[in-house]
Amino acid sequence: METVLTAYDLVVVGGGVQGLWVARLALKAGFSVALVEARSCGAGASGGMLGALMPHLPVGWGEKKQFQFEALVELEAITDELTDETGIDTGYVRCGRAMPIRTEGFLAQFPARQQASRARWQSDVSNFELSLLEATELEGWLDPRATEFGVFWDPLAARVEPQRYVEALKASISARCDIFEGWAFQSLDAARGEITCKVGAGLETLAARHVVLAAGYETFELVREVYGLALGRGLKGQAALLAAQLPKNRPILYDDGMYIVAHSAEQCAVGSTTEADWGDATSTDDRIEQRINQARQLCPALKDAAVIGTWAGIRPKCLGRDLIVGRLFPDQPLFIATGGFKITFGIAHSIAARLVEAIVLDQPLQGLPTTFEPSLHLAAANKRSRLPADAMIDKIA
Repeated sequence: METVLTAYDLVVVGGGVQGLWVARLALKAGFSVALVEARSCGAGASGGMLGALMPHLPVGWGEKKQFQFEALVELEAITDELTDETGIDTGYVRCGRAMPIRTEGFLAQFPARQQASRARWQSDVSNFELSLLEATELEGWLDPRATEFGVFWDPLAARVEPQRYVEALKASISARCDIFEGWAFQSLDAARGEITCKVGAGLETLAARHVVLAAGYETFELVREVYGLALGRGLKGQAALLAAQLPKNRPILYDDGMYIVAHSAEQCAVGSTTEADWGDATSTDDRIEQRINQARQLCPALKDAAVIGTWAGIRPKCLGRDLIVGRLFPDQPLFIATGGFKITFGIAHSIAARLVEAIVLDQPLQGLPTTFEPSLHLAAANKRSRLPADAMIDKIA
C-alpha cells in the first residue's frame, strides 16, 4: 500500500530567524505550513549573542540601502507586536551606535555623511541624523583616550536578543505550524511535490506544493549536493557574554570590527570574529579572547567583567556578496532565502513578506533589491563552474 502523506502548502527548511519569519507570514496568509529543522530552532547562526542591528551608511545610496533602512525602521513596531502576541520580550531597543573616530580622514568625511543622513534617513516614524558626540556623554562606557577625533553617533542602530527573538517567533507559529526538529532535509522530488528528510537512522517524506530553503549556510551545502552549484559558504563567528555593572547610557560600541552590545544593565555581548577557515563549528579559541581584551580596553565598565558565556557558530555568506532570495529554478516550486550573515536579523521580516506574497499569489517576486535575485547568483555559479549552458541545464534537470 502506498503511504498517504500529509500535504502542506509550504514546507520551510530551516528554523532560524529567516525560516521562522517565512513560516509566520505564510500562516497569516492562510497557508498550511510545516517547518523542518536539522537540529532545533535557533541552533545555528540565529542563536548567537550579539543582535546588533546596524544600518549601512547613508552615502552611496541605492535600492539595497533603502530596503534595509525601511526594514530597520519598521522593526520596532513589528517586535512590539510579536511581544504582545507571545508575551516574550525580544530585547529590541533602538539604542544607537557610538564609534570612536580614529583618524582625521574619517572625521573629514563626516559632514558629507551627516548631510546624506538628513536626505536619506527620513521616515514617517522619525528622522535619523548622524552627529558627533563628546566622550563625556558616554562616561564610563567609552574610554575617552580612544576618542581623540570625537565620537561618531548613529541614532538608527538598534539591538535585539537573538535567542529570545527566535523563541518569540517560534512561539508565534507553534499552535498552527507543524514543527519537525531533528529533521535534516535531503532532497526534493519536484515532479511529485515531495521532500525527503533524514530523521535519526531513517527517512521521512512530506508532500509540499512549495519549499523554501532557509537553512543558513547549510542551504549552500544542500544546493551543492543536489544541483552541483556553489552559491555560498559559511563563515565562523565567535562571541562572548560578560557580566558587570554597566552605566545607564550604553549604546552599541563599534571599533575596528569589534562590537559591544549591552542587553541589560548587568550583561553585554562582545564579538565577533569572521573566520573563512574553520574546523570545529562550535568551539571558541584565542580569537574571541582577543576581542574580549579589545573590548576591555575600549569600555571601562568591562575592565574586570567576568566572562559568563561564549558562543560559536557558522553564518551564511553568498559568494555573490548579497543575499539570495527567490525561486531557484523557473520550473520548480523551490525557493531560497539566505546569505546575509551581517544584516539578516534586521531585514528577515521584510524579505519574508515579499517572498510569501510571491508564493501565495504565484507571481514574480517584487520589492527586493535586484542584487538578491537568484538568477544573478546562478549565472555567477555557472560561470565559475565553466560548464556549457546545456550541461548545466542537464545537471539541474
